[in-house]
Amino acid sequence: MFESFEEIISIEEIGDVQTYDLEIDSEFHNYYANDICVSNSHSTAYAYLAMQTLYLKHYYPTEFYTALLNHPKTSGGKEKEQAWLASAIASAMSKGIIISPPSRKSGWNWTMTGDKEISMGFSGINGLGDVAYQELISLLGQRNKTLETISVSEFYDLQFSKFNKKAFESCVKAGVFDEWSESREYLISLREKKKKKVVVANQISLFDMSSKEFDIKTDDIGHHLKTTDGQKRVEFIEVCNFDLEKISFMMKIKTIINQKAKKPIDNVINFEEEGWYFFVLEEFKTMTSKAGNEYLTLRVGDGINNTTLRVFDPLAKKIKPELMANGVYVARFEKNDGGFINFTRNTQFKRVEI
Repeated sequence: MFESFEEIISIEEIGDVQTYDLEIDSEFHNYYANDICVSNSHSTAYAYLAMQTLYLKHYYPTEFYTALLNHPKTSGGKEKEQAWLASAIASAMSKGIIISPPSRKSGWNWTMTGDKEISMGFSGINGLGDVAYQELISLLGQRNKTLETISVSEFYDLQFSKFNKKAFESCVKAGVFDEWSESREYLISLREKKKKKVVVANQISLFDMSSKEFDIKTDDIGHHLKTTDGQKRVEFIEVCNFDLEKISFMMKIKTIINQKAKKPIDNVINFEEEGWYFFVLEEFKTMTSKAGNEYLTLRVGDGINNTTLRVFDPLAKKIKPELMANGVYVARFEKNDGGFINFTRNTQFKRVEI
Protein backbone atom coordinates (compact mmCIF):
# COMPACT_ATOMS: atom_id res chain seq x y z
CA MET A 1 0.00 0.00 0.00
CA PHE A 2 1.40 3.39 -0.99
CA GLU A 3 1.81 6.17 1.58
CA SER A 4 1.84 9.23 -0.67
CA PHE A 5 1.21 10.44 -4.22
CA GLU A 6 3.92 11.58 -6.62
CA GLU A 7 3.58 14.40 -9.12
CA ILE A 8 3.46 13.36 -12.79
CA ILE A 9 6.26 15.17 -14.63
CA SER A 10 5.49 14.10 -18.19
CA ILE A 11 3.43 11.62 -20.22
CA GLU A 12 4.76 9.88 -23.31
CA GLU A 13 2.62 7.80 -25.66
CA ILE A 14 4.38 4.60 -26.70
CA GLY A 15 1.62 3.11 -28.87
CA ASP A 16 -0.11 -0.24 -28.55
CA VAL A 17 1.75 -2.86 -26.54
CA GLN A 18 0.76 -6.17 -25.00
CA THR A 19 -0.20 -5.89 -21.34
CA TYR A 20 -1.42 -8.27 -18.65
CA ASP A 21 -4.40 -7.73 -16.36
CA LEU A 22 -3.38 -8.83 -12.87
CA GLU A 23 -5.93 -9.56 -10.15
CA ILE A 24 -4.49 -8.25 -6.88
CA ASP A 25 -5.83 -9.38 -3.51
CA SER A 26 -5.68 -6.02 -1.75
CA GLU A 27 -8.03 -3.24 -0.76
CA PHE A 28 -6.91 -0.87 -3.54
CA HIS A 29 -5.96 -3.46 -6.21
CA ASN A 30 -2.61 -1.73 -6.70
CA TYR A 31 0.75 -3.30 -7.56
CA TYR A 32 4.27 -2.15 -8.44
CA ALA A 33 5.64 -2.35 -11.99
CA ASN A 34 9.10 -0.97 -12.68
CA ASP A 35 8.96 0.65 -9.23
CA ILE A 36 5.75 2.48 -10.16
CA CYS A 37 2.54 1.89 -8.19
CA VAL A 38 -0.16 1.09 -10.75
CA SER A 39 -3.63 -0.42 -10.87
CA ASN A 40 -5.33 -2.74 -13.38
CA SER A 41 -4.01 -2.46 -16.93
CA HIS A 42 -7.42 -1.35 -18.18
CA SER A 43 -7.86 1.31 -15.47
CA THR A 44 -7.40 4.14 -18.00
CA ALA A 45 -10.23 2.79 -20.15
CA TYR A 46 -12.42 2.46 -17.04
CA ALA A 47 -11.64 6.03 -16.01
CA TYR A 48 -12.41 7.33 -19.51
CA LEU A 49 -15.73 5.47 -19.61
CA ALA A 50 -16.59 6.64 -16.09
CA MET A 51 -16.09 10.28 -17.07
CA GLN A 52 -18.27 9.86 -20.15
CA THR A 53 -21.12 8.27 -18.22
CA LEU A 54 -20.80 10.81 -15.40
CA TYR A 55 -21.13 13.61 -17.97
CA LEU A 56 -24.24 12.03 -19.50
CA LYS A 57 -25.76 11.31 -16.09
CA HIS A 58 -25.38 14.96 -15.07
CA TYR A 59 -26.32 16.78 -18.29
CA TYR A 60 -28.65 14.24 -19.93
CA PRO A 61 -30.16 12.31 -16.99
CA THR A 62 -33.35 11.14 -18.75
CA GLU A 63 -31.41 9.75 -21.72
CA PHE A 64 -28.85 8.22 -19.35
CA TYR A 65 -31.39 6.37 -17.20
CA THR A 66 -33.38 5.23 -20.24
CA ALA A 67 -30.25 3.56 -21.61
CA LEU A 68 -29.37 2.18 -18.18
CA LEU A 69 -32.79 0.56 -17.69
CA ASN A 70 -32.49 -1.02 -21.14
CA HIS A 71 -29.20 -2.65 -20.14
CA PRO A 72 -29.95 -4.20 -16.74
CA LYS A 73 -27.51 -6.07 -14.57
CA THR A 74 -27.83 -9.76 -15.46
CA SER A 75 -25.42 -11.39 -13.03
CA GLY A 76 -25.70 -12.48 -9.41
CA GLY A 77 -29.07 -14.21 -9.61
CA LYS A 78 -32.65 -12.97 -9.97
CA GLU A 79 -32.77 -11.30 -6.56
CA LYS A 80 -29.65 -9.25 -7.36
CA GLU A 81 -31.11 -8.31 -10.74
CA GLN A 82 -34.37 -7.19 -9.14
CA ALA A 83 -32.50 -5.23 -6.45
CA TRP A 84 -30.52 -3.52 -9.23
CA LEU A 85 -33.74 -2.58 -11.04
CA ALA A 86 -35.26 -1.09 -7.88
CA SER A 87 -32.07 0.87 -7.25
CA ALA A 88 -31.93 2.18 -10.85
CA ILE A 89 -35.58 3.27 -10.79
CA ALA A 90 -35.15 4.95 -7.39
CA SER A 91 -31.99 6.69 -8.59
CA ALA A 92 -33.82 8.06 -11.64
CA MET A 93 -36.66 9.28 -9.43
CA SER A 94 -34.16 11.07 -7.19
CA LYS A 95 -33.18 13.16 -10.25
CA GLY A 96 -36.78 14.29 -10.68
CA ILE A 97 -37.51 11.84 -13.48
CA ILE A 98 -41.03 10.40 -13.61
CA ILE A 99 -41.11 6.63 -14.12
CA SER A 100 -44.42 5.78 -15.78
CA PRO A 101 -46.27 2.55 -16.53
CA PRO A 102 -46.41 1.47 -20.19
CA SER A 103 -48.58 3.75 -22.32
CA ARG A 104 -49.49 4.19 -25.96
CA LYS A 105 -46.29 6.25 -26.30
CA SER A 106 -44.12 3.36 -25.16
CA GLY A 107 -42.01 1.04 -27.27
CA TRP A 108 -40.84 -2.51 -26.70
CA ASN A 109 -38.05 -1.27 -24.42
CA TRP A 110 -37.96 1.48 -21.81
CA THR A 111 -38.73 4.70 -23.69
CA MET A 112 -38.04 8.38 -23.05
CA THR A 113 -41.52 9.91 -23.33
CA GLY A 114 -40.70 13.42 -22.08
CA ASP A 115 -37.83 15.64 -20.96
CA LYS A 116 -38.24 14.23 -17.46
CA GLU A 117 -40.26 11.06 -18.08
CA ILE A 118 -39.39 7.44 -18.85
CA SER A 119 -42.09 4.90 -19.64
CA MET A 120 -41.67 1.21 -19.05
CA GLY A 121 -41.52 -0.90 -22.20
CA PHE A 122 -43.99 -3.54 -23.39
CA SER A 123 -41.27 -6.17 -22.93
CA GLY A 124 -41.83 -6.01 -19.17
CA ILE A 125 -45.52 -6.95 -19.35
CA ASN A 126 -46.27 -10.55 -18.38
CA GLY A 127 -48.60 -12.17 -20.91
CA LEU A 128 -47.39 -10.10 -23.86
CA GLY A 129 -44.74 -11.77 -25.97
CA ASP A 130 -42.57 -10.44 -28.78
CA VAL A 131 -44.66 -12.19 -31.47
CA ALA A 132 -47.90 -10.57 -30.26
CA TYR A 133 -46.23 -7.17 -30.02
CA GLN A 134 -44.77 -7.42 -33.52
CA GLU A 135 -48.22 -8.28 -34.91
CA LEU A 136 -49.65 -5.19 -33.19
CA ILE A 137 -46.94 -2.96 -34.67
CA SER A 138 -47.34 -4.54 -38.11
CA LEU A 139 -51.10 -3.98 -38.21
CA LEU A 140 -50.67 -0.40 -37.04
CA GLY A 141 -48.09 0.13 -39.80
CA GLN A 142 -50.54 -1.10 -42.43
CA ARG A 143 -52.83 1.74 -41.37
CA ASN A 144 -49.92 4.21 -41.29
CA LYS A 145 -50.64 4.62 -37.60
CA THR A 146 -48.86 4.24 -34.29
CA LEU A 147 -50.46 3.11 -31.06
CA GLU A 148 -50.36 6.75 -29.94
CA THR A 149 -52.14 8.12 -33.03
CA ILE A 150 -54.71 5.41 -33.74
CA SER A 151 -58.29 6.10 -32.64
CA VAL A 152 -60.25 3.82 -30.36
CA SER A 153 -62.55 2.75 -33.19
CA GLU A 154 -59.66 2.02 -35.55
CA PHE A 155 -57.85 0.00 -32.90
CA TYR A 156 -60.80 -2.28 -32.18
CA ASP A 157 -61.27 -2.85 -35.91
CA LEU A 158 -57.78 -4.37 -36.31
CA GLN A 159 -57.89 -8.09 -37.12
CA PHE A 160 -55.65 -9.52 -34.41
CA SER A 161 -54.50 -13.12 -34.20
CA LYS A 162 -51.34 -13.30 -32.08
CA PHE A 163 -52.27 -10.21 -30.07
CA ASN A 164 -54.94 -12.27 -28.38
CA LYS A 165 -57.26 -11.75 -25.42
CA LYS A 166 -54.57 -12.52 -22.85
CA ALA A 167 -52.07 -10.12 -24.42
CA PHE A 168 -54.69 -7.38 -24.66
CA GLU A 169 -55.87 -7.79 -21.07
CA SER A 170 -52.27 -7.77 -19.82
CA CYS A 171 -51.74 -4.44 -21.59
CA VAL A 172 -54.96 -3.10 -20.09
CA LYS A 173 -53.82 -4.11 -16.58
CA ALA A 174 -50.44 -2.49 -17.15
CA GLY A 175 -52.21 0.80 -17.89
CA VAL A 176 -51.49 1.07 -21.62
CA PHE A 177 -55.02 2.14 -22.57
CA ASP A 178 -56.03 4.15 -19.49
CA GLU A 179 -56.28 7.34 -21.57
CA TRP A 180 -59.15 5.83 -23.49
CA SER A 181 -61.51 5.21 -20.60
CA GLU A 182 -61.90 5.45 -16.83
CA SER A 183 -63.04 1.82 -16.83
CA ARG A 184 -60.67 -0.99 -17.78
CA GLU A 185 -63.61 -3.35 -17.48
CA TYR A 186 -65.35 -1.39 -20.22
CA LEU A 187 -62.30 -1.54 -22.53
CA ILE A 188 -62.16 -5.32 -22.15
CA SER A 189 -65.91 -5.60 -22.81
CA LEU A 190 -65.49 -3.74 -26.12
CA ARG A 191 -63.06 -6.39 -27.30
CA GLU A 192 -65.52 -9.11 -26.34
CA LYS A 193 -68.12 -7.46 -28.57
CA LYS A 194 -65.74 -7.41 -31.54
CA LYS A 195 -66.97 -10.27 -33.73
CA LYS A 196 -66.65 -11.14 -37.36
CA LYS A 197 -69.90 -10.53 -39.17
CA VAL A 198 -71.03 -11.36 -42.70
CA VAL A 199 -71.43 -8.06 -44.49
CA VAL A 200 -74.79 -7.67 -46.21
CA ALA A 201 -75.38 -4.97 -48.82
CA ASN A 202 -76.95 -1.79 -47.42
CA GLN A 203 -76.62 -3.17 -43.88
CA ILE A 204 -74.35 -1.73 -41.21
CA SER A 205 -72.77 -4.22 -38.84
CA LEU A 206 -73.31 -3.33 -35.20
CA PHE A 207 -69.70 -4.27 -34.58
CA ASP A 208 -68.14 -2.45 -37.55
CA MET A 209 -66.31 -0.15 -35.17
CA SER A 210 -64.39 1.68 -37.87
CA SER A 211 -67.56 2.97 -39.52
CA LYS A 212 -68.70 6.53 -38.92
CA GLU A 213 -72.09 5.25 -37.79
CA PHE A 214 -70.50 3.40 -34.89
CA ASP A 215 -68.72 5.82 -32.56
CA ILE A 216 -67.28 4.45 -29.34
CA LYS A 217 -68.14 6.66 -26.39
CA THR A 218 -65.22 6.07 -24.03
CA ASP A 219 -66.61 8.57 -21.54
CA ASP A 220 -69.89 6.64 -21.36
CA ILE A 221 -69.01 3.40 -19.58
CA GLY A 222 -72.59 2.38 -18.88
CA HIS A 223 -72.93 -0.15 -16.07
CA HIS A 224 -69.18 -0.82 -15.94
CA LEU A 225 -67.30 0.29 -12.84
CA LYS A 226 -64.58 2.93 -12.89
CA THR A 227 -61.16 1.49 -12.19
CA THR A 228 -59.89 2.79 -8.85
CA ASP A 229 -56.29 3.86 -8.21
CA GLY A 230 -55.95 0.96 -5.79
CA GLN A 231 -57.08 -1.53 -8.42
CA LYS A 232 -54.70 -0.02 -10.98
CA ARG A 233 -51.81 -0.46 -8.55
CA VAL A 234 -52.69 -4.09 -7.83
CA GLU A 235 -53.09 -4.95 -11.53
CA PHE A 236 -49.83 -3.25 -12.46
CA ILE A 237 -47.95 -5.29 -9.86
CA GLU A 238 -49.68 -8.45 -11.16
CA VAL A 239 -48.46 -8.06 -14.74
CA CYS A 240 -45.24 -6.05 -14.25
CA ASN A 241 -43.88 -7.62 -11.04
CA PHE A 242 -42.98 -4.43 -9.21
CA ASP A 243 -44.62 -1.54 -7.37
CA LEU A 244 -43.70 1.93 -8.61
CA GLU A 245 -45.40 3.64 -5.66
CA LYS A 246 -43.54 1.48 -3.16
CA ILE A 247 -40.17 2.15 -4.84
CA SER A 248 -40.84 5.90 -4.71
CA PHE A 249 -41.86 5.60 -1.05
CA MET A 250 -38.74 3.61 -0.20
CA MET A 251 -36.55 6.21 -1.89
CA LYS A 252 -38.07 8.98 0.23
CA ILE A 253 -37.63 6.93 3.41
CA LYS A 254 -33.98 6.22 2.62
CA THR A 255 -33.36 9.92 2.04
CA ILE A 256 -35.00 10.88 5.34
CA ILE A 257 -33.15 8.20 7.33
CA ASN A 258 -29.76 9.06 5.88
CA GLN A 259 -30.27 12.73 6.64
CA LYS A 260 -30.53 11.73 10.30
CA ALA A 261 -27.92 8.95 10.37
CA LYS A 262 -24.18 9.39 10.90
CA LYS A 263 -23.41 6.74 8.28
CA PRO A 264 -25.36 5.69 5.14
CA ILE A 265 -28.05 3.09 5.91
CA ASP A 266 -29.44 0.85 3.18
CA ASN A 267 -32.59 -1.27 2.90
CA VAL A 268 -32.18 -4.72 4.50
CA ILE A 269 -33.36 -6.19 1.16
CA ASN A 270 -29.91 -5.19 -0.13
CA PHE A 271 -28.08 -6.87 2.76
CA GLU A 272 -24.42 -7.59 2.07
CA GLU A 273 -22.61 -7.65 5.42
CA GLU A 274 -23.29 -7.16 9.10
CA GLY A 275 -24.38 -3.62 9.91
CA TRP A 276 -27.27 -1.20 10.29
CA TYR A 277 -30.20 -1.43 7.87
CA PHE A 278 -33.74 -0.09 7.66
CA PHE A 279 -36.92 -1.87 6.57
CA VAL A 280 -40.62 -1.20 6.04
CA LEU A 281 -42.82 -3.81 7.70
CA GLU A 282 -45.55 -5.17 5.44
CA GLU A 283 -46.92 -7.71 7.92
CA PHE A 284 -45.84 -9.84 10.85
CA LYS A 285 -47.02 -13.15 12.30
CA THR A 286 -46.50 -15.10 15.49
CA MET A 287 -45.27 -18.60 14.71
CA THR A 288 -44.53 -21.70 16.78
CA SER A 289 -41.42 -23.79 16.28
CA LYS A 290 -41.32 -27.60 16.38
CA ALA A 291 -40.02 -27.31 19.92
CA GLY A 292 -43.11 -25.32 20.89
CA ASN A 293 -41.35 -21.96 21.16
CA GLU A 294 -42.98 -18.85 19.74
CA TYR A 295 -41.14 -16.55 17.33
CA LEU A 296 -42.03 -13.76 14.90
CA THR A 297 -41.80 -13.57 11.12
CA LEU A 298 -41.59 -10.11 9.58
CA ARG A 299 -42.38 -9.67 5.89
CA VAL A 300 -40.50 -6.73 4.36
CA GLY A 301 -40.15 -5.48 0.79
CA ASP A 302 -38.91 -2.66 -1.41
CA GLY A 303 -41.44 -2.65 -4.27
CA ILE A 304 -39.71 -5.40 -6.26
CA ASN A 305 -38.28 -7.96 -3.85
CA ASN A 306 -39.62 -9.33 -0.59
CA THR A 307 -37.99 -11.29 2.20
CA THR A 308 -38.98 -12.67 5.59
CA LEU A 309 -37.06 -11.93 8.77
CA ARG A 310 -37.29 -14.24 11.78
CA VAL A 311 -37.11 -12.92 15.33
CA PHE A 312 -36.69 -15.12 18.40
CA ASP A 313 -36.97 -14.46 22.12
CA PRO A 314 -36.03 -12.42 24.03
CA LEU A 315 -35.93 -9.86 21.20
CA ALA A 316 -39.30 -11.03 19.83
CA LYS A 317 -41.11 -10.18 23.09
CA LYS A 318 -39.31 -6.85 23.28
CA ILE A 319 -40.21 -5.58 19.80
CA LYS A 320 -43.67 -7.11 19.28
CA PRO A 321 -45.57 -4.23 20.97
CA GLU A 322 -43.82 -1.77 18.66
CA LEU A 323 -44.66 -3.53 15.39
CA MET A 324 -47.24 -2.10 13.00
CA ALA A 325 -47.95 -2.51 9.29
CA ASN A 326 -46.09 0.03 7.12
CA GLY A 327 -43.94 1.01 10.09
CA VAL A 328 -40.34 2.00 9.33
CA TYR A 329 -37.60 0.49 11.52
CA VAL A 330 -33.82 0.54 11.86
CA ALA A 331 -31.79 -2.28 13.41
CA ARG A 332 -28.48 -4.10 13.12
CA PHE A 333 -28.47 -7.31 11.07
CA GLU A 334 -26.19 -10.24 10.40
CA LYS A 335 -26.36 -13.45 8.34
CA ASN A 336 -26.19 -16.74 10.22
CA ASP A 337 -24.51 -19.97 9.14
CA GLY A 338 -27.71 -21.11 7.46
CA GLY A 339 -27.75 -18.04 5.21
CA PHE A 340 -30.69 -16.38 6.98
CA ILE A 341 -30.67 -12.65 7.77
CA ASN A 342 -31.19 -12.18 11.49
CA PHE A 343 -31.13 -9.33 13.94
CA THR A 344 -27.84 -9.22 15.80
CA ARG A 345 -27.93 -10.20 19.44
CA ASN A 346 -28.94 -7.30 21.72
CA THR A 347 -29.45 -4.98 18.74
CA GLN A 348 -31.07 -1.60 19.29
CA PHE A 349 -34.43 -1.73 17.53
CA LYS A 350 -35.65 1.74 16.54
CA ARG A 351 -38.87 2.85 14.94
CA VAL A 352 -38.45 5.84 12.63
CA GLU A 353 -41.13 8.52 12.45
CA ILE A 354 -41.68 9.49 8.82
